[in-house]
Amino acid sequence: MEVVLHDVPTPSAGYQHDLQRDLASSLHMSQIGMADLRLANLTATGLRGPGLAPSDLFDGDKTDYLRTREWALWIWQNLPDAQGLMWMSKQDNQSMAVMLFGDRMSTPIVDLKRSRHLEHFEHLIVELLAEMGATVTPTL
Repeated sequence: MEVVLHDVPTPSAGYQHDLQRDLASSLHMSQIGMADLRLANLTATGLRGPGLAPSDLFDGDKTDYLRTREWALWIWQNLPDAQGLMWMSKQDNQSMAVMLFGDRMSTPIVDLKRSRHLEHFEHLIVELLAEMGATVTPTL
């Protein structure tokens, strides 16, 4: 949701997604393993302490990315133990999103050898589009 279906519009009913473009790309889904991480909690509960709401950070669009990068920089500068950020995905609030600070990753990220091209997940993409009321662009 955060990459392939990031730009599906709201409302998405009637939207036709160009799945063939995605399948022609080099996008892969991977499964990795790593030790426990120290992540800054940007969920609703984590933001309550400083008096923020998720909407303060995540309700914007591409024009707000500069502001969200500034928040990440502030956290990196002021929370030296944080190895990254975690928040509820704006695209799918049933899932968490994570961003890691590469310069603070003292433990290795292990590739679990389960990286697969997006074509192996075509059924999942179509299911997610259907949940959103969208479809796949017909092929000619």
